[in-house]
Amino acid sequence: MSYEYAGEDQLPRRKSPPGIPPPWTAEEVDNLNDFQWAGHMHPFTCPDRGDGKHRTHDEQGERYPDRGMLVATPNGRICRDCDYTQTWAHPAMVRGHWREWLRPT
Repeated sequence: MSYEYAGEDQLPRRKSPPGIPPPWTAEEVDNLNDFQWAGHMHPFTCPDRGDGKHRTHDEQGERYPDRGMLVATPNGRICRDCDYTQTWAHPAMVRGHWREWLRPT
């Protein structure tokens, strides 16, 4: 079976994720970074983290939970190893509601 490339203009367009775009407040940045380090779910990571250039340690030697882990800033979640920036976040993570997921029942 063979396939023919339809051309970029004929490909379906992805909708933007349902989330809150930056800028984020200092409290929202803290909420997002706390989620990244909480360890109860896979952290958000750079889509290019498998290129061999992404690290598992920061400049001070602190170990990241995962290679290419994104770090929240007021202007988006950034990759420290390349120029990737993620410009959305789930509302529950921005607002800190994810902490309720960790409460014992």
